[in-house]
Amino acid sequence: MNGELPVPGGGFSPGKHRSKFHPVLEDTQTTESHSYHDNIKQEGEIFFMDQQKRPYVRVSDSIEAESLVKSVREKWNLQTPSLIISVTGGAVDFAMTRKDRDRLRAALRRILCSTKDCWIITGGSNVGVMKIVGEAVRDSILRSETSAEQNKTVAIGIATWGAIETKQFEGKGFDPNLIFAPSLDENHTHFIFCDDKTKGKFGREQKLRGEFEKSIRANTISGKENNKIPIICLMVDGGPGTIDTVRNALKNQTPLLIVDGSGRAADVMAWAIDKSKKSVIPDAELKTMLRSKIKIPQEELEKNSEWVLECLEEVNKMRVYKLDKDLGHGELDKAILRTLRDVEELDMESQIKFSVLWDLPEITEEILRLHAGEEKLKKIIEEFAERSLIESNPKFIKLFLEYLVLKAFLTKKKLEHIYNETLKQSKKFFLLSALQAKDDEPITLNDITETLMHKYGIQYRPSNVDYHASLNTTGENIEYFRCPQRELFVYSLLFIRSESIDIFWYDVPSKTAAALFAVQLCGAIIGSSITKLDTDILSNATMIQSSYREKAGEIINLCYQGNYNQTKSILEASHEAWGDKTCLDLALMSDSKTFFALDGCQKFITEKWNGKIDDATSNWSIFLCTLIPPILFIPPFSIFKHRFGILFRNDIAEEQKELEKKQLKLSSRPSASTSPSQNCTSGNNVDDKSRIAKLVEKWKKFYNAPVVTYFWNLIAHVIFIGIFTSVNIKGLERILKSPFYFDWPSDWPLLAEYIVMFWVLTHLLEEIREFIAIKDTQLVHKIKHFFFPKTGYWNIADFFAIYFFTIGVILRLVSHFKESTDLPHELTIGTYVLALIIYCIRLTSYLSVSEQVGPKIVMIGKMIEDLLYFMCIFMVFLLAYGIAVQSLVYPDITDPLSLFWGIFIRPFYETLGESSMEEIGATDECTNDTKAEWPFEECPDRGAWLLNTLFALALKCVYMGFTNVLLLNLLIAMFNYRYTEVNKESDVHWKFQMYIVLQEYTDRPKLPPPLIIFSHIGIFGHWIIHSVRNLSKRKSEKKDKSSPSLRKLEEWEDISVEEILMRREKSNRVNVPEFNSNSQSELDFDEVIQRMDSTLEKRLRSYFTPRNFLELGEER
Repeated sequence: MNGELPVPGGGFSPGKHRSKFHPVLEDTQTTESHSYHDNIKQEGEIFFMDQQKRPYVRVSDSIEAESLVKSVREKWNLQTPSLIISVTGGAVDFAMTRKDRDRLRAALRRILCSTKDCWIITGGSNVGVMKIVGEAVRDSILRSETSAEQNKTVAIGIATWGAIETKQFEGKGFDPNLIFAPSLDENHTHFIFCDDKTKGKFGREQKLRGEFEKSIRANTISGKENNKIPIICLMVDGGPGTIDTVRNALKNQTPLLIVDGSGRAADVMAWAIDKSKKSVIPDAELKTMLRSKIKIPQEELEKNSEWVLECLEEVNKMRVYKLDKDLGHGELDKAILRTLRDVEELDMESQIKFSVLWDLPEITEEILRLHAGEEKLKKIIEEFAERSLIESNPKFIKLFLEYLVLKAFLTKKKLEHIYNETLKQSKKFFLLSALQAKDDEPITLNDITETLMHKYGIQYRPSNVDYHASLNTTGENIEYFRCPQRELFVYSLLFIRSESIDIFWYDVPSKTAAALFAVQLCGAIIGSSITKLDTDILSNATMIQSSYREKAGEIINLCYQGNYNQTKSILEASHEAWGDKTCLDLALMSDSKTFFALDGCQKFITEKWNGKIDDATSNWSIFLCTLIPPILFIPPFSIFKHRFGILFRNDIAEEQKELEKKQLKLSSRPSASTSPSQNCTSGNNVDDKSRIAKLVEKWKKFYNAPVVTYFWNLIAHVIFIGIFTSVNIKGLERILKSPFYFDWPSDWPLLAEYIVMFWVLTHLLEEIREFIAIKDTQLVHKIKHFFFPKTGYWNIADFFAIYFFTIGVILRLVSHFKESTDLPHELTIGTYVLALIIYCIRLTSYLSVSEQVGPKIVMIGKMIEDLLYFMCIFMVFLLAYGIAVQSLVYPDITDPLSLFWGIFIRPFYETLGESSMEEIGATDECTNDTKAEWPFEECPDRGAWLLNTLFALALKCVYMGFTNVLLLNLLIAMFNYRYTEVNKESDVHWKFQMYIVLQEYTDRPKLPPPLIIFSHIGIFGHWIIHSVRNLSKRKSEKKDKSSPSLRKLEEWEDISVEEILMRREKSNRVNVPEFNSNSQSELDFDEVIQRMDSTLEKRLRSYFTPRNFLELGEER
């Protein structure tokens, strides 16, 4: 053990040194029973005081190293290591400070945690650097217990048997076969003891240790021919034994890394290397250095001096790492890897492997640049790129992407393999519960697609797959992706890997749509059950969702500042990669209200809402023109402030063109063969036809605007409510008793009922059309999207209104044709009234376009949700009080209606302040008749008045005080919070509601109910014609999604993202204070930023040309 084991007084006292670190050696096989090698004298297990067992073997000093390696590998079932680290250094007089020790242990722990099949060899004792190594091994093994991959680190302690042997315990209670040894390190996994038949002498194992390391190194790594196991010797502090150890290691051509600054022998060796580069080291100076640093006795100076000089003969095998640099993260790792690369001549694959395992991307980049262009590099990069994706190592993902053709690398089969391998290592996959139904079969992209679409309504289809004719070695067709960045972007999102998400998002086309898709997917993850079990997933998904919602807004804002036409094209362009959805569709599906509040989105929504009508037109003018259509063509009452009449979009440009045409016509001379009268007549006819065509065109422009459709439906709905009200108020009783024929005008209510029936029928047809128009293949999801869309729950109100009215009509028919029926007429009246109430409430949906009223409707909706939760609390107290009072005051009542009144209705009224129990619900005085039914109330039992009634009054006081003071104020506080929350962002809510209304009235037929029946007939006829035609022609005429216009939009988004990044870099430069920096460096940075600004400005100017806009318009 490097000659430095603690042997105070030349021996150990058993009573003094027995502790949990002092092991017991139990013989399991002796020389007599050993059968496979004469030089192996003893083997067994070391039992430590904390019940840990460590195998050991005692061998002769003359044993052959190859035989020893073979024996221990077979006996201990050891796998071939990928790296061997031999650590030698100080034991008792360890000179490193506690801080340096902790940093050394952390560095070794990082190496051992990442290199899970590493062998590390020391002296095996529990002091000095060997103790540090043992603690690092312990920590790495403990960490591996929480990871998916098992740590197979092997820590072998090689020591002299005679130095650890002690005398036996004497006395009663002690087993004479138990032998206590010096302090061995319990964290080492195996021990080898060299028995040279000496007692109390240390360092006798050095030769065996060197040969043992050399023999292990001679083995080749499995699967690689002529590739020896890399080995390195790490020298930390130490004494004379350490110098002897490194001398033997250098003889065996083992690279040596010296930690300069760790103390004693390491410092001497580092000094000697530095001195030898300049001149020959004087013998006296070397001995003086040895004496001062290590305190070697005079008689051993000559021997140690020769050892140092012998080591210097292999100076090319030695490297020095200066401890005073800072033993921080990756520093020792870099030194070890660079030593292996330069001295050991490590092959390229192993260099990349260790640099990835030890998290050294700068070393990896050096290797990739050095070997760029080599044929075998491509396969190595693909292997480690796949591993980096699976293990979520974003620094290396970004690095390998620079040297990888991603489109050729990522196949469908490989992506599925990445998904399955990632699932084995990480269970943080929110689709895992949904995919476990496959009985642990490998998941496919189709499984992920179907789960996302059918369970979460997310339109993700990896349909952009190219089927190449080239075959792989198995004869199967290789499937590539048109945009592999998109597939890896979705993969990173599904596993919540924020840094990888950013890497692939910057390479994904249509970045705004991709960002909104990320918001939608993160919303699904936040709402899934996995976030209830793992708060880290919830916080990470929330952070990613917020980040990408902000990124989408930044892109649109920057585009809008540059050019509105481009922004408009980005918003309305559909993206095949994201389910043929537009950016606004994705924002709606992800509930990104702030996205709709952006200036660019609002201008686009306003433009679409008004259609061809000028934005300056007031809503009152449009409403008046909708109500009285002839006003549209009367210039004095024109809603547009223009002297030529009604003004639509681009009217000024069109009129200017017409004026130029007229001037050109007047300047041209008439033909000689045509008389002036003929010219005049033909000119008037042409002018009349053009005037009529303009009027028709103006009419189409006006009535095709969604705002006009909205006013049409509003007017129609008000008329419908008026007619329905006349049915309910003026003549419903007479209608119920009259036959189905009528005599005008005395039977007007009956005629009104027929009108309402037909009107409701057109409502039903429109609801059916909306249901069919939902693009979903499964009925369950269609129903879900119809009744619970992101746009609100008005379809539920329409359904119940139509349902109640239909029930009323059925009851009306039954009561008319079956005069003997017992169905009361009041039930029909009640269903009609319920339908009318719902239709009246439905009128509030038309008010959401108002900037003042719209947010209030949102408040009401959210307050109703709060009220439902409040009622759950309130019903607990109401039931407790109602049941108690009813049982105390009226114990004998069995009538269900009376019980319901007493338990539910009376306590509810008392909550509102009504204090008289006798008056509530009784239409007459109380009676003593026990058979009386509701609404007649039985008088309280006077016999038990003192006990029951007074107790009920006390409960009443407590209940009214509790509900009126506490619960109602709680409800008011909840409503106040909701009002403050919505009112704070009222503008955002209104703008979001405006898009919902725009979407509704853009998709709705132009005619309102009941005239909408004609639109339905036209739609049905169009569907029949479309079904009969040959669809192949239409498919061939389908527009190419990757058109030049879409590519231009993607380029424009890329430019915007570059500018956003540059602005952030500027802001970070301004916000981060600079310490100890000169002014010159700041000036250089500013010059770089200015150059970037000018370059970007040139790119923008070259892009914003009239020709580009014309091409974009033609392609669109």
